[in-house]
This record gives sequence, structure tokens and C-alpha cells, in this order.
Amino acid sequence: MSASLRIVCTAVCITVIAAATAQGDETSTAVAKAERLYRQGKLGQAFDQLETARTLIARRLSTRYAKSFPPAPSGWRAEAVQFSTKGPHRVGRGLVLRRHYRQVGGPGVATAKINIDQLGVIEAAQAWSPNEQHALAVKRKLVPIKGAANAFLKFSEGRRTGNLYMFLAGRFYFTVSGRKVANSTFLTSLLSTWDFEGLKRTSGMN
Repeated sequence: MSASLRIVCTAVCITVIAAATAQGDETSTAVAKAERLYRQGKLGQAFDQLETARTLIARRLSTRYAKSFPPAPSGWRAEAVQFSTKGPHRVGRGLVLRRHYRQVGGPGVATAKINIDQLGVIEAAQAWSPNEQHALAVKRKLVPIKGAANAFLKFSEGRRTGNLYMFLAGRFYFTVSGRKVANSTFLTSLLSTWDFEGLKRTSGMN
């Protein structure tokens, strides 16, 4: 194994150990095994144990991240937040969570989704800037979201269908979509009620 890869493995181990400090025994056990195997030079087995620990931590993180999702707007009901953290949870995979909303007694449906720490998504999002030039290039409207960043909106008034996306803090990629909704304000309002500060606290940024 190259020296650079050894450094990466060490860094990952330290990161997971720090994150696991307040976790349950199962996570701590996996971390301890990873550290022991690493010191024995059994790097492949150590990495497998780190993935086990990451999966356990990802499940707990997802539960906490789920609390940041927008509540149901008036006249709507929100379904449970969905997330998948089936192991092994590899470095760079990140987390994906989504929540569906349905209009009570009406045809409206909406979905709020967030990608967190997914390297591919982050790299793609970093290729564009939250400005008017990008909005024109992708034929969308630039919409500022208070307490967050600029989002990009596309909405058909005739079909009452649209979506918007936003990249925040170099880690969080949001998308909100809706069908048979009243107007584009519904979508921007839904995104605006996301608990951005709670999201950052859970991630360790605040």
C-alpha cells in the first residue's frame, strides 16, 4: 500500500473514531476492531471494519438529519422521511434523504430531497455558481432563500409543475419538486422552512 493511501486510511480511522465517541457499543466495537487491525497491518480488514462503523454512524446521522426537513404546509400532510444506509457505507457515498408531501383532499404532491456529502454530486454542483449567468444557462429563475443561498427554479404555470435546486455550504444539495401545486411560491416556501441551522449542527459545522 502506498504511503499516501496509508495516510488516507489513518485519517479516515481518526475521523470515524471521533464521530463514534458518543455512539453505542456496536459502533465503538467496530471502531476498536478497525484500530487494532490497522496497528497489526491488516489494512483490508481494518477498512472493512471502518465501513461497518461508518454504516452505523450514517444510520444515526440520517435519523438526526431527518429532523431538519420542512414540516407539512397548511392543508398538506408529510410522510416519514426516507433514507437508505444499508451497508457498507463507503467513503464518498454520502447520504440521501427524501420526504413526500401530499395535499389533503387535493391532487398536489411534492418531494423534498437532500444529498449530503456525496462526492459526485458535490463535484457537479461546484462546477456552477449561484448567479444570474448560471440561471440563464440552465433556463431557470434565480431565487434567494433566506438564511441559505440562491436556488434555481423552473416552473410551469399551466401545468402547475416545477422544481428547484440549491447547493449549500459545499456539502448539501437540495431539490424540491411539485406537481399540481398552487404556484412556484409553494416550492420556494417549502425549501425556506428547512432547518438549515439544525442541519449544520448535526453535520458538525456549527
